[in-house]
Amino acid sequence: MSQYKLSTVSGLADVQAFLAVNTPSAWLTQALTSLDIILIDHAHCEKKAASTALSLLYRYPQHSELLQQMSRLAREELRHFEQVLAIMQRRGIRFQHLSPSRYAAGMLTHVRTCLLYTSPSPRDS
Repeated sequence: MSQYKLSTVSGLADVQAFLAVNTPSAWLTQALTSLDIILIDHAHCEKKAASTALSLLYRYPQHSELLQQMSRLAREELRHFEQVLAIMQRRGIRFQHLSPSRYAAGMLTHVRTCLLYTSPSPRDS
């Protein structure tokens, strides 16, 4: 459980001004009560972004501009990962595995199904 209340979130007005739609107070209240999980998930997202950038480096070695951009991106995302880990450490939150949400799992199933039915078969090549 988080010790934060909506009234103590600094910069909330700036965030609300940036967003195209107001965030419902109920969502924010729920998010603040799950801050540990949100931080762990955020760390995983930073790590995945770095991993994806590195994968692109290996997949497209012939594209020199892409190599430079992905190298920079991987370093940036790893710095973000380290920053989130530092925040977690200060809060006493241990980095751990998170199971995919039902939404994410459903999206992956949908994508795999679409790929299965839209990919050309080896005989079509």
